[in-house]
Amino acid sequence: MDPTYSDTSAGSSPKSPSQDWTLIPAKQLVQHQQVIEIDSELPIEDACQILIEKGISSAPIYDSHAQAYIGMFDYRDLITYLLIVLNRTGIPPPQQTLEVKTLIRKAAQMQQVPVRLASDLSTQNPFYSIVPDTTLSHVVAIFGYGTHRMAVVSDDGQRIEGIISQSTVIKFLDQNLDRFTPLRELAAQSLQDLKLAETAVFTVNADSMVMDAMKAMVDYGVTSLAVVDSDESAGLLGNISLTDIKYVMKKRQHQFLWRTCLELIRYAHIEQGTIDGEDKATVFCVSPNSSLRHSIALLAATRAHRLWVTVNTGGSSPTTSPTHGGGGSNNNNNKSSSSNSNHLAATASASRTGTTPPTTIPVATSPPGATVRHGLTKSHSHSVATALHLPIADTTAPTLPLTTSGRVVGIVSLTDILRVLTPSD
Repeated sequence: MDPTYSDTSAGSSPKSPSQDWTLIPAKQLVQHQQVIEIDSELPIEDACQILIEKGISSAPIYDSHAQAYIGMFDYRDLITYLLIVLNRTGIPPPQQTLEVKTLIRKAAQMQQVPVRLASDLSTQNPFYSIVPDTTLSHVVAIFGYGTHRMAVVSDDGQRIEGIISQSTVIKFLDQNLDRFTPLRELAAQSLQDLKLAETAVFTVNADSMVMDAMKAMVDYGVTSLAVVDSDESAGLLGNISLTDIKYVMKKRQHQFLWRTCLELIRYAHIEQGTIDGEDKATVFCVSPNSSLRHSIALLAATRAHRLWVTVNTGGSSPTTSPTHGGGGSNNNNNKSSSSNSNHLAATASASRTGTTPPTTIPVATSPPGATVRHGLTKSHSHSVATALHLPIADTTAPTLPLTTSGRVVGIVSLTDILRVLTPSD
């Protein structure tokens, strides 16, 4: 879902018949949006519920006393907050800001924490704004550096007219690519030719703990991890992203923080099918020979933020359609946790065949007394529930079988594509 707003017409074609996409103003991509704002004094758990209910991944925080926007709140901020409360960030006291110290104190005293204290807590996605007439070429250039979304603020600076995101631009380009000859020619090239199939990949074993995966994403500044089979094949089973924290918060399933990534993938698969009424794939893949045009269309159709580049290892074919779900069995679903369950593999694809062996990076170990397979210990369950004012829940993880989608050799993100599309000076 495009972050910060819910509007199906955000990617509609501009009224101007101009063929020069670089001159299109940002305001034409955010017409008719309903911008969702969060009051700065709202408790963090209530702010999280707004993101979930509105189907958005971030929202601007508005301070009614100062009559100004003071920042953004997204799922990365929420995860950072949880890590701080659970003492898993390793932020030494000298480096803690006044806001962080206040947040820790309030959580320790079981007080509600206002969302303003968690706004931009991760320091990864600050509040960026542009004027309505900012050209699309300038927007694409900014997004190519890794910014995920920006507020389109009125000329007087008093009102947000809309939020333009990376997904907004991809959707617009997908609908209008045939009108822009230079982009159409570029989009005909393959990911391999554009060197988009060689991006470094962070992977996590299927039996790794969700909390460790979330911490790794925050620590390494990535938004998702490929979840691979724990055996030697390392086949791609799915992915876990920062936004998957919504499945932990949505029905107060906080015990999933101490369950395995594979268990969360299964649960998310069932939840997504319940919402959409269809068997929807949990991961979307392309091959190195896929065209940029195909990749843009797939990202726009699925509203995904990244595509995994995979090569067939003789098993299942890569998933390239949003209606392809996992239907086979996986012999490793019942394996016990291995010694690698608390490690990440950072796989840098140095060649187009992706033959570089993975480098193992250690992350935080499981809490004392807790096991990856058996959920949450009583003490940690109460710690999470107390921090977010939630009741203790106990749910058995679903056992939906999943198939692998080949061996992952790269990742193509929205940032990667927009960087390629950035006009040269």
